[in-house]
Amino acid sequence: MFKLCKECSGSCCTYCHLKYHRYKLKHDLGYARWYKALGTKNQYDDSRTVVLVNGCFDVLHVGHKRHLEAAKALADEVKLVVSLTLDKYVNKGPNRPIHSWAHRAELLLALRCVDEVIPSRTAVDAILKVRPDIFVKGIDYKDSPLLDQTIDACKKVGTKIHITKTKKLSSTAIYDRLRQSKRF
Repeated sequence: MFKLCKECSGSCCTYCHLKYHRYKLKHDLGYARWYKALGTKNQYDDSRTVVLVNGCFDVLHVGHKRHLEAAKALADEVKLVVSLTLDKYVNKGPNRPIHSWAHRAELLLALRCVDEVIPSRTAVDAILKVRPDIFVKGIDYKDSPLLDQTIDACKKVGTKIHITKTKKLSSTAIYDRLRQSKRF
């Protein structure tokens, strides 16, 4: 069931549309007030394991899908939250991101394994806001100095870090191949 949205001027699935606007509203109100009011570790008042994945997800590909499915499979009952980098904080090079935050969020929400998409500037900001049980990154971040601040944030909120073993695929490499082949 699709409809035209007056708020985002887009046509989207009703389910994805409602999820997107509900979480946009939470973001606009401020996460800190939500946690304080709930009196819980994080905003999720259920027994599921909260797993957080962070990224740009600009050119969605099978590597992203496998990574997200691996994150979802970490426990029996998982709430998979994707903190999606806001457009102005994407640092993948010129003319990136290709797709707007709203379009990237809609695509991610269409995946069965994704329960929620939230806006973020960095992984550290998302970890401190969501306070997940597990934070997941891809194999390309194993032993990376980029992970140092993330590790500190995870320690601060009592979050475990998990590195998935899914094969590394690169959106930037796909983007570059398309540009060089002049199909773009």
